[in-house]
Amino acid sequence: SGQLPARLRERRALRLPPGIPAGAARPAAPPPGGWPTDPRLDPFLAEPALARAEAVLGRPPGIAPEDTRPGISVVILTLDRPGLIGPLLRALVAARPALRERALGLQILVGDTGSTDPAVLALYRDLAGEIELVPGLRYHFSRNNNQLCFDHARHDHVLFLNNDVAFDDAAASLLAMHAGIAATPRAAAAGHVLHFGDGVTLQHGGIGFLQDPARRGLPYHPRAHRAVPSAAFAPAAPAAAVTGACLMVARREFAALGGFEEGYAAECQDVDLCLKLRRIGRKVVLIGGPRALHLENATRPRREEHWGDRSLFLRRWFSFLAAEGALGA
Repeated sequence: SGQLPARLRERRALRLPPGIPAGAARPAAPPPGGWPTDPRLDPFLAEPALARAEAVLGRPPGIAPEDTRPGISVVILTLDRPGLIGPLLRALVAARPALRERALGLQILVGDTGSTDPAVLALYRDLAGEIELVPGLRYHFSRNNNQLCFDHARHDHVLFLNNDVAFDDAAASLLAMHAGIAATPRAAAAGHVLHFGDGVTLQHGGIGFLQDPARRGLPYHPRAHRAVPSAAFAPAAPAAAVTGACLMVARREFAALGGFEEGYAAECQDVDLCLKLRRIGRKVVLIGGPRALHLENATRPRREEHWGDRSLFLRRWFSFLAAEGALGA
């Protein structure tokens, strides 16, 4: 007959996209005259963009200023582990007078990603006047480090430091890295030779790139796991790239490049940054001399690998590395 099929007459719930309640009302109609607008967001305003951003945010935006003070802002991401972060922070605090003698400031920025250990919380209270704590971070290496640098660092050099690094002489190491950048024409970053906890076995002596067909272009640590003393390295020597476990960068160049690439989830951010610096004509140096230990895997699961990051790195940098001859014939 001319009646509609029964199934078309049934009242059925709308199939709405996930996240929209089934009983959601229709959007309200605009009021007479249209929706109110915020004139501060008018794209045709003549005000400088930074002034507009400050008006909207209610505070200055997190942009690195040009007139940062001479010195080093140390940036450390950490979660619990009082046996690691405690000695490191106290060593850095003890290094401050040596830097002050050379007219260099030392700022110690701690980005905490959720510590609950009572010993760590007590440590923060004890050092309240010596460190600057930024709590409540949700861990992401690049994003957290960028946030701490752009929003909080106030010196012209930034040292990104793992919480599982230990210095024989923190002041000597920091000064050597700072001097290595200053003394090398066009240098903008410095890494540090690092040994495993036994103090003899090399963990990091610069980064190279694999040349075998299956892994061509991936970064690795030449001579790692061999007995190579710090004295075998020059005080400051050119490097293709260095590890982010102990990486000092001139803040102006770091900001100009946009900081660490946040597209990486777990690996390759440090090498990516070094290559970005070299692509704009800056140099990276490796600092030998003072001994430093990297208790690798103390804060990261062993054998953790991230092939998504490695694929991204190769897509970005394979042609660059091949063009400069880093991948062999």
